Order: sequence, then C-alpha cells, then structure tokens
Amino acid sequence: MQNYAAKCNRQYTNSRKEKPEPLLFSLVALQIMKGNAWLSPRPKHNTIIRYIAGSIKDHSNHYTDIQIFNQAMDSFRPEQAACSECGAKMLQSLSQYPRHLNGAHGEGHVYIQRYQCPICHKTHAVLPDIITPYSPYSLRFKLDAVKAYLERIVSVESLCAELGLAISTLYRWIKKYKDHKALYLGALGDIETPPLGFIVQSGEPATRTAMLKGFFTKFAFSFFQGKGASSHRHRIRQLVPI
Repeated sequence: MQNYAAKCNRQYTNSRKEKPEPLLFSLVALQIMKGNAWLSPRPKHNTIIRYIAGSIKDHSNHYTDIQIFNQAMDSFRPEQAACSECGAKMLQSLSQYPRHLNGAHGEGHVYIQRYQCPICHKTHAVLPDIITPYSPYSLRFKLDAVKAYLERIVSVESLCAELGLAISTLYRWIKKYKDHKALYLGALGDIETPPLGFIVQSGEPATRTAMLKGFFTKFAFSFFQGKGASSHRHRIRQLVPI
C-alpha cells in the first residue's frame, strides 16, 4: 500500500505542473485531474465522515499530529464505508484538497480525501479523529492547551505566548471543553469528575476512542467542535472501524 502522505504530495506536485485546457478551466473550477484522483479547492457541500481511527492505538509524543492523520488515512477502507444518502458501499476516490493543520509538535498541510458514492454520486470527505471539524487546530493540540491551563504551572499569558494563541481563543476552548464534558458525563458525572481528571482519563487510547465515539453517537457532532456544531450536524456522519 502506498503511503497516504507520499501519494497525496506526489499528486499535488504533478498536478501543479499540468495546465488544463482553456475550455475546462472555468468548468472545473481549477480542478486538475491526475490519475484516478482529483485535487480541488475545498468543497462546500461534502458530507463529513468522522473516522474514529481505532488503528491508531497511541496518540503519544512519538508521533506528530500530521503523522497520526496520515496513519489513520492509510488504515481507512472506503469499501467498508456506506454512503450517508443511499447506504451503498464501495465509495470511490474522487479528489483531495489541502488543509492547514496546527498540531502538537508542529504544523503543516494534510490532504483531505473525498469519496463519491457510485450510486447516487453523493460526495464525502473523511476526517480522522485527530482533526476537529471546521478548525485549523488538532484535537490533541486543543486538549493539551486546556490541560496546561488546568495544571496552572505557568501563567495564561506565558502559555498563550508559547502556543501562539490569543488569550480569548484559549478561554473559548476552555469553555467549550467544559460544556462538552458536562454534556457527555451528565450533571452528576460532571460534578464528580474534575476537568483535569477527565483530560487525564481521556489520554488513554481505549478511553479516548470510546469517549469520541460515544459523544458523537449521542449528539451528532464532534467533541470540541466549535461554532456551527448544531447547524452542520446534518452534514456529518461517523464511521467506526470494525
């Protein structure tokens, strides 16, 4: 199997060397075909498949978030995914689009893979669990930032300077984290489980996978998903590896 990141980088590099026919230029909106895949600008009407990548057993410091993303996409099997519109399987590769990711241990670009249903032609974009929808920051980056705040080892100003965040952004993440923790645990569980303790518990791979799956199943949007969680829930579906 080809490495996902290497394959996308090669397609992106090669596609930039080609020039589309003038007639097709306006029709395909800068999409350039290479092999069986298309590289395109970010689409506006995908259904999102939330891929809870159980094959990634340990989101540890041995891997960057970009590496975790690529490993998850290497393990994704489109033939096991079902179309959210008609239920047909064997989704077909359609295109990729680049997305900037600010993650633990660095930042860079990842490639979001789009698939199309062979029956109804509905398009789907796959987002592994390391990514939070509609955010340039990874889930681990956000959780690490909130955990550092709750540990209170350094001041808020120093923490935000180190992470390159606005103080208002950090406080917004803290509020979102506490709100989603309360949603997931319920009123009594929220009281019994301190915020820092919940992050520590969620650091265990099995616990994290169960939490992400359970939260999404119950509320139809992702843990730590920010603005638009309610309005976009009809566009987000979940795939959990067998």
